[in-house]
Amino acid sequence: MSLETESTMQATLDPLRWARFYAAMKHGTQMYAAGHSYTYHLKCVELVLRRFGVNDISMLEAAWLHDVIEDTRGKLGQVKRKDIAEMFGERTADLVTAVTNDATPDHVARMARTYPRIRACHGAVMLKLADRIANVSEGRDPDGKYAAEHEDFYRALHTAGEHEDMWAELDTLLGVKR
Repeated sequence: MSLETESTMQATLDPLRWARFYAAMKHGTQMYAAGHSYTYHLKCVELVLRRFGVNDISMLEAAWLHDVIEDTRGKLGQVKRKDIAEMFGERTADLVTAVTNDATPDHVARMARTYPRIRACHGAVMLKLADRIANVSEGRDPDGKYAAEHEDFYRALHTAGEHEDMWAELDTLLGVKR
């Protein structure tokens, strides 16, 4: 789809509907667990945020766009931060960029760089928690990766008194007792 066509579509859709459409277009045929299209996961992230009282449009747009930079990297139609900022605004672009992993193959090093960005961006911890809750509740941790890194994730991103209900749900899903 050309940028001109994207601009026309953007002008005719409400912002969240545009984010949903754009994410579906950019993720294309990418699949999620149990044969679902990838948009299934993105919708789950939005629903987790809504369940925890989020109605901020930038947060809900970011729920749909949170993987688009990472998942289009190196592909035709690659999405960059500036694309998101131009179409959805700086706030949404900041949230998406904060939770986007870089391409470093070493998982520990990658998380060591990502977690400070998440902490530094207001709302990004909640977005990342919603993503993690959606993944774990949909059975996307078959090898136990999220369970194994949960204490590091918690230490890096938890702030006492913030999002405690979300942390409690994630702990329960992972079988962690605090």
